[in-house]
Amino acid sequence: MDISVNTISAKDGTEILEIQSNGKVYRMNSAYRPHAEAEKFAGQYQGLEEGSVLLVFGYGNGIFPRALRKVCGEHTPIVFYEPEMKVFDCIDNPDLLQRKQEYLVTPEKYKESEQYYPANQFPRLLEQLITYSNLNKVVCLALPKYKEIFPEAYKHFHELIIYRTGKLKSNIATAKNRGHDAVVNDIMNLNQLPESCCGDSFIGAFPADMPAIIVSAGPSLEKNVQDLKRAKGKALIVCTDSAVQYLLRENIAPDMIVTVDPIKPLQRFEDERIDGIPIVGSTDMNYRILEKLPHSKVIFASSENTYVQQLYGEAGHDIERLESGGSVATLAFSLCRYWGFSDIILIGQDLALADRQRYVGQGVLPSDNKRKLLEVEDIYGKTVYTPKDYYSYLKWFEQTIAAHPEIRVIDATEGGAKIAGTEVMTLQEALSEYGELDFNFGEYMKTVKPAFADAEKKEVNRQIQDSKNKLSLLLEKLQEGIALSEKGLALCRQGGYGQQVFQPVDAQIQEICEYYNGLEESFFVQREIDATCLEEFVGLFEGEKAETKRKQYTNLLKYFEILKNAVMEVYNIWNELSKSLVT
Repeated sequence: MDISVNTISAKDGTEILEIQSNGKVYRMNSAYRPHAEAEKFAGQYQGLEEGSVLLVFGYGNGIFPRALRKVCGEHTPIVFYEPEMKVFDCIDNPDLLQRKQEYLVTPEKYKESEQYYPANQFPRLLEQLITYSNLNKVVCLALPKYKEIFPEAYKHFHELIIYRTGKLKSNIATAKNRGHDAVVNDIMNLNQLPESCCGDSFIGAFPADMPAIIVSAGPSLEKNVQDLKRAKGKALIVCTDSAVQYLLRENIAPDMIVTVDPIKPLQRFEDERIDGIPIVGSTDMNYRILEKLPHSKVIFASSENTYVQQLYGEAGHDIERLESGGSVATLAFSLCRYWGFSDIILIGQDLALADRQRYVGQGVLPSDNKRKLLEVEDIYGKTVYTPKDYYSYLKWFEQTIAAHPEIRVIDATEGGAKIAGTEVMTLQEALSEYGELDFNFGEYMKTVKPAFADAEKKEVNRQIQDSKNKLSLLLEKLQEGIALSEKGLALCRQGGYGQQVFQPVDAQIQEICEYYNGLEESFFVQREIDATCLEEFVGLFEGEKAETKRKQYTNLLKYFEILKNAVMEVYNIWNELSKSLVT
């Protein structure tokens, strides 16, 4: 865009901003009373609900931001997204970002501070500010004339916000649909832990000039699958679980298989040649897959399971939750970045339908209704159609690539949706850019030791067995909590007592709550609650504090009942696990 920015004087003497774009002049403030105009504009956001987040497109000369600060208060986070750096050449902002809960996003980082972000880091800032607790309290607005002057930048700004809120909503739905399965897997996979490898063992393990190839199961994979044979030993071949059968059908064995879905169908692993190929994933991957592949080394590379994190930590390993956009391919990308690959090649990553096909080697979809699909540009500049889930993966790739410019990403899919930030070429062309290597990953894996030494393995199994006893004791304490809550309600019904009569009951209840909160095993209990009755559970403690003891004990009674049911479910799964543990 042809943009110029300057200042002029309003009638009251205030310096106001003027932007000229493509031959048209925009006065960004009132020519008469700019401060009054800004106060009126900001008044729309007076009294925002506690916990709200204000996302503002535009910063301008600071007059509107000052007015917004006054009405929002100190504890409301405000993000200003200014798409044009030139505005800061014309204004003086002595009060720029004076508050802690205020942030400025610009095309390039404006100042060295934790409150200033370059535009490619805006998605990370949104992840920090928009959470499950304030998901429905996000307020998005644009300063006057900004949408008209910068329509593409506003579209991008708005899309990123919609993506973040949509992802959280999707996660909530996933937790309800698959959360219980994830709990089962998180517990049953503890059986694999002693012999497992931790993902941090592979950081920096690969030659610096070696690329990683992520193989997905898009329809275009059939175009270049044979070129993968040339890549063996020259690149690390990371295969998604959906693509492995097709590769083996073409007599190509990947270096590793990445899986993440808690309910991934076992049929994907029927080929007996899979047993022996390393399996990489998160600790809540389908545990039955690992049982089915006894000769495959297991690499746990991602986990938000605090119980597992502690066990690995005691053995000197570090495991955290890798960033993932919701698909196995996005997790594979995060994995390669985590391991230090500076060059990543994508194949089979169509992210769009090709002749109504989702996956290579499979039949067409019955009858796609294009009204349910989204239009996107393909690598040739034409229009293709993609489902909403694919579109979210596409946006994840684009945002992540933009946030990590140090990584070269080559899209060698040879079809499908265009992924902004990638270099488009054929796989043959991509491989020709890399020198000859002879890195045998299979042989290398033989040298990688499990995360736990022999003595540590026995200790891990002992701790896991001991956890069953802790859960059993917790069940007894929760039953006691139910009885204490009922006792408190009985005292309320009798009436005539001062507050001191409740103190012994409250003290015992407090001890039970502290015992539960101090258990590492509470991770599994809370995740079971998230999957089965999160809204009911959180609702007990939302809103105004209970004004009466009766209300407090009613809520506590429900709280202990929900906890008891969840703990019983976790205990039953743990009991099943303990039968297979080696002591």
